[in-house]
Amino acid sequence: MKFLPYEGLIIYSQLSQESAIQKLIDVVDSSSNQNFRSSAIKPYRGEIIGYKFKIRRIINYRNSFLPVIQGEIKSVREGCCIDLKIRLNLIVICFTFVWSSPLIYLLLMIFIVMIIKLFSPGLVTVSGSIPSNIIFALFGFILFYYCLVTICFKIESTKAKVFLQKLFN
Repeated sequence: MKFLPYEGLIIYSQLSQESAIQKLIDVVDSSSNQNFRSSAIKPYRGEIIGYKFKIRRIINYRNSFLPVIQGEIKSVREGCCIDLKIRLNLIVICFTFVWSSPLIYLLLMIFIVMIIKLFSPGLVTVSGSIPSNIIFALFGFILFYYCLVTICFKIESTKAKVFLQKLFN
């Protein structure tokens, strides 16, 4: 889905399932110490359990929209396939929903009142009209936040996809 901060990707590789998991182990720091970002030698941090993994890129700056990469390495006839799900952190998804819900609710109510007034002018009586600049401001806030989340997520997810494709091929 190009317009949502979520991506699915399948990488096919000539590597065996064991070789692929070993390559992943070589680039993933499994320690839980997240305070020393710059001292990390490996580019990713997370956990690998069996042939499933959940990792994040280690960065030296703040980015709340850093994607979480969940994947599974599966054996296929000519090597393996790595099934990836790239999404936002659950806390960020919840915050985004809570932050944008009142704004979306207000826009929805304004839209419903406008539609009802359009088709049944006598049904709804609203004293005064809703200034268009308020509607544009609400829409602008939602659009700005959507673009902020999506662009920051896509930049980081693209870096991760390129890295993982090079790693497994």
